[in-house]
This record gives sequence, structure tokens and C-alpha cells, in this order.
Amino acid sequence: MKRSTKADSETNAAQPARRPAPGGNNAANIPCPPQMKEITTAQFETDVLQSQVPVLVDFYTESCPPCRMMSPILTDMEQNSAGAYKIVKIDAAADGRLAASFRISAVPTFVLFHRGGVIGQVTGARSKKEMQKWISESIAAAP
Repeated sequence: MKRSTKADSETNAAQPARRPAPGGNNAANIPCPPQMKEITTAQFETDVLQSQVPVLVDFYTESCPPCRMMSPILTDMEQNSAGAYKIVKIDAAADGRLAASFRISAVPTFVLFHRGGVIGQVTGARSKKEMQKWISESIAAAP
């Protein structure tokens, strides 16, 4: 069994994250897509409440399969939003007080903020099309 050396870890640290290819071919090295910004209570005021653009907050947990399913959908939506809104993630298990303050009782729950206030909230996985429609309608209806 080969032991890891400092040189090995430095080499591996410079490599981008990889994921297996579809179909289970672990030999292919496919770069993982960029991840959404994860925030905590400490960044909530600045990144969400004081944001100049609407912010979709994804309350999730690591052990939630629907949450993991939504992650690439949300990442794609944010990359294609042209700055109209941003999306951040909050681990509801790690930041339980913050989650409780928005009455998060199940994950994934998505809370949409605009001008420092909540303008919409939905729970459960949705298609990209459904999420985009809900966000657009919520922003359009916001005061």
C-alpha cells in the first residue's frame, strides 16, 4: 500500500475536482461544475439582506437526496441568470437557528429575498423550468 507524501498532496491539491463519467466509468476525469456559494449566519446580512439583486437561498442538508439533485440545477440557473439574481446555499443542519428563523421544517426549502425581505418560499425539489418560473413570477410581483 502506497503512503501519501507531502509532494503527493501538493500535486493533488492543484488538481481540479473530478467526478466519474456518466455510466459509471470512473477512469474518465471530468471536471466538476463550479459550486454555488455556501454561506452561514455570519454572511447572511451582507450576502442576502443587503444584496442589490434578488437572492434565492437554498436551505439544504448533506444527507438529503433531493437537495443533491437540485444542486446542479441551481448552479446552472445562477450561471445563466445574467446577474438578475444570485443563489446561495445554507446548511440547515449546521445553521439550525437561521433555518428555524424562517420556519424551515423540511429540505430542500428555497426562500427568495428581495430588498431585504422574503418575497417567496417553496419546499421540495422542482424542475429547472418550474424554479425559473417561480423566481420570475415572485420577483415581478414583489413590491
